[in-house]
Parts: sequence; structure tokens; C-alpha cells
Amino acid sequence: MHELLAAADAVVLVSIYKPILMLIVFGVWGRIVATLDKDLLNLFLARQLWNGMQMAAGVLALLLWLVIPWFWVGGLLALVVLAGPIAGYVQFRNTKVDPEHRWRFSLDMLTQRLQMAQNKQAQRQAFLHLLRPDLSRFEVPAGQDPRVAPHQKFEDLMDWALPRKADRLDVVIGANQQVAVVVHVDGFKYPQEAPDAKLALALMDYLKQHAGLDVEERRRKQTGTLHIDAGPHGRHTLVLTAAGSTRDLSLVVRVDADLKANVGLDKLGLLAAQKQQLLPVVKDHGRVMLVAGPAHQGLTTTLYSLMHEHDPYIQSVVTFEDEVAFEVEGINHTLVEPGTDAAGQTQKLEALLRQDPQVVMVSRLADGSMARLMA
Repeated sequence: MHELLAAADAVVLVSIYKPILMLIVFGVWGRIVATLDKDLLNLFLARQLWNGMQMAAGVLALLLWLVIPWFWVGGLLALVVLAGPIAGYVQFRNTKVDPEHRWRFSLDMLTQRLQMAQNKQAQRQAFLHLLRPDLSRFEVPAGQDPRVAPHQKFEDLMDWALPRKADRLDVVIGANQQVAVVVHVDGFKYPQEAPDAKLALALMDYLKQHAGLDVEERRRKQTGTLHIDAGPHGRHTLVLTAAGSTRDLSLVVRVDADLKANVGLDKLGLLAAQKQQLLPVVKDHGRVMLVAGPAHQGLTTTLYSLMHEHDPYIQSVVTFEDEVAFEVEGINHTLVEPGTDAAGQTQKLEALLRQDPQVVMVSRLADGSMARLMA
């Protein structure tokens, strides 16, 4: 017996891959046996009996593999011995459970198991999770899911944007299929590596779907909200605005826009002398203040900061806007319907002023007549 074992050891040790192969086989077998043990415990079956049979099969399989001088023959017999009690247990348990809970070995089952493993791995490795309105997580796409690529691209963009406290992300697909991706940080634009048009469109649709927007609608302007959990970078609220025309498709993602609505004048970066000149004008009733500036440079945030200098619970504060950028409690937001011409906007503003509000914030002057009405 000792001579046979010595000969078998020599056969195994002369090769590097053979011991590794044996370790892999018995490692997989061990995982399967551990899974069966949990199943035995959950079903209150003869745990000691079946575990004893599995261990006996393991010892016998190892001895056969070591004793038989022909490695591959011994390995084949070892696999047969290891598989016997496993198959026997599956047949036994299937007689003890309802049909819908029975185990069946098939290609579909193996594919399903593989997909489940890939899904679990994707959840563990994901940097960013999209959240439902109740803040529970959507599953991260995995495996052959076509949403894997757009999710990964979104992760890459937010991994760059969030640590730099970006406030906006733009994705634009031009008529010539050229794609532009830009991240806005403190008023500066930082172009990012643009994906191809197909992936950019998939990214738009992926975010629109989770924000509750109509994925098939390409032209009409749509706005929705999406929450994300970015792990070490915290949770954030994204406001998505999707729009299209004959020239391009665009998706604007604003990061934590609700926080921008609560920025006070002391956080706008004004000099002390500027604040000293500005505050009396803001507090003095009967004044008209014109606020101007280039696009995407904090104009809307400045308007809302000025509006926050008035208490909407003791004053009548209203807005007249093309788009409600931030919902503010206590303030009556008046929305100008898309497509309304300058004359129509002036008439609507005139009707609003007849209600005698104390503070009015107009987001955009459509023409001179509107300006004269305000004066």
C-alpha cells in the first residue's frame, strides 16, 4: 500500500498543473457540499447522514485519485464518486419538496445560476446605484444586459464629476452623430471623453427610464428626478431635462439642484462692498432690479438667492418663469407655457401684477414691453 501511494505521489508531483487541478476539483466539491448542508438545515432533513456520505465520498475519491497510477483515469473515477452522493441527494430532496421548489439540472438552470452570480458580483463592485423614489436600490445591470455599457459610462462620468462638486452634466448628440459630453464645475466647462452616438443615446434612455420619463419621446421637453447612491461620495438628487430638435438631442443632468435654491447671498462670493450696495436695494419695496449674466454662470442661483432675502410667509412672493428651476416652499411659482410669444407673456405678467404681489421674480424679459410693464 505504501509503495502504491509513493508511486502515486511521484506521478502527481512531477507535474505542476495536476495538484492544482485536484485542488480546483475538491474546492468546487466543497462549495457544493456546503450548499447542500445549508439546504439540509433549512429542510430539516437527515443532515448528519447525508454529510457523512458526502465526506466518505470525498475521502474515497481522493484515495482513488492518488492510488491509481494513471492520473486521468483516477480523476474520472474520483469525479464519479464525488457526483454520486450529490445526485442521490438531489433525487431524495425532490421527493420531499413541492414541485416548484425542486432542483432540475439543465442548461437553462446553469445559465440562470451564472447570471445570478454575475448579478451579485455587479452589485458588489458597483460604484454607483440608481435609487427608486423610496430610495431603495435598482439592481445594477450585469451579464449580457444591454444597459451594462450605459451604466458603466454614467459611473465613469459621475466618478469624475462628484469629487469636484460638479453642478451639471450635459450630453448632446448632434445631427451629424457627433457627441459632446461636458461637466460644469463652478461655472467652468470640462469636456469629457465622448462615447459613440449609439452609446450616448443608450445612456440618455437609461437615465430617462429611471427618472420616469418617456423613453420614446425625443422632441418634447421632459423633466424628471433621479436619486443616486455614489458610495463614498454620498447620495445625490439629479434633475434631468431631456429635449430634442431637428438638429440635436440633449440631456441636461443637474446635480443637487434643490441645494442651489437655498444658497444665501453670503455664499455667492460677493465682496463686502458689493453686499453693502445690494442689500438696501433688495430690501427696499417698489424697486426693480435687473440681474444679467451669461448662461450657465449662476444667474438662476443668484435670482433665487435674492428671492430668499424675502420671507414668503409674511410677504406675497411670486415667480414668473419659463421653467421652475427650484421648488421653494411658500413661493407661488407661475410657469410660462412653452411656445407663448412675447405678447402673450406680457399679458400673463400683467394679469399676475394685478394681484398686487409684493415681490416678483421674472426669469426672462421677452421684449421691451415686458420691461416697461415691470418699471
